[in-house]
Amino acid sequence: MKVWFGRSVNPDMYRIVIGYLEVVCALLLYAAPMRPLKLASTVILLIIMVMIIQSLYWLGKPAILFAPATVSSILLVLNLVMMLGETPPKQEKRE
Repeated sequence: MKVWFGRSVNPDMYRIVIGYLEVVCALLLYAAPMRPLKLASTVILLIIMVMIIQSLYWLGKPAILFAPATVSSILLVLNLVMMLGETPPKQEKRE
């Protein structure tokens, strides 16, 4: 966070906030009844995964540590492409 925003953040608080955000977005992705909520949660999770990969790279960690975030990112991109590719159901006109 210091590189991006110039501020130092408590690592424990950062980890807790990101963890809760991932859980909430995953639950929305799984059980949200509306398509816009699923799209928003997918985009938020994708942004988090990209931030994780970039921060691990900047910290000089070995490439094997990138694997979980990379697999998650690939699955999220596939999910996003599938959601954007499907046509929304048409609502019947009420008389």
